[in-house]
Amino acid sequence: MVVRHWRKVGLFLLVLLFGGFAWYAGISTAQGSGLNILESPLGFSETVESLEAVIIDRGLNLFAKIDHSENARSIDQVLRPTQLLIFGNPAVGTPLMQCDQQFGIDLPQKFLIWEDSNGNTQIAYNDPFALGLKHGSLGQCFELLENINNALNNLIQAAIAR
Repeated sequence: MVVRHWRKVGLFLLVLLFGGFAWYAGISTAQGSGLNILESPLGFSETVESLEAVIIDRGLNLFAKIDHSENARSIDQVLRPTQLLIFGNPAVGTPLMQCDQQFGIDLPQKFLIWEDSNGNTQIAYNDPFALGLKHGSLGQCFELLENINNALNNLIQAAIAR
């Protein structure tokens, strides 16, 4: 029990020092943005399709898919391929909101997928630990945030491994 407590203290300090576990998973954290960003080895369309499939295969709700580049075309503007997937699971979101109801403003979860200026595909999501800091409930909701962070990273890893 004492070891588990010190493990949590150590993890908490790492979160504060390094902005989350992103460094461990090979995900960059955009300095000060609260986002975790991962470059996909897949092309843009393949990344979007694979993420959608994994979300659905894992039993999550895919609430919306917003095509920002299509919306730009509708006003005769050009935007590199950019899509937002909005998804979630009440079994995960509800306990988080029970811990701190303010998390509801940041739910459901989102993945932003875009093609950068070099033609590489990027995937971004809100860093759960940064959200915990934002809402002032990192300590009390730490385990839930850790589980969510791991789940989001696992979704991306499964999608890019397809």
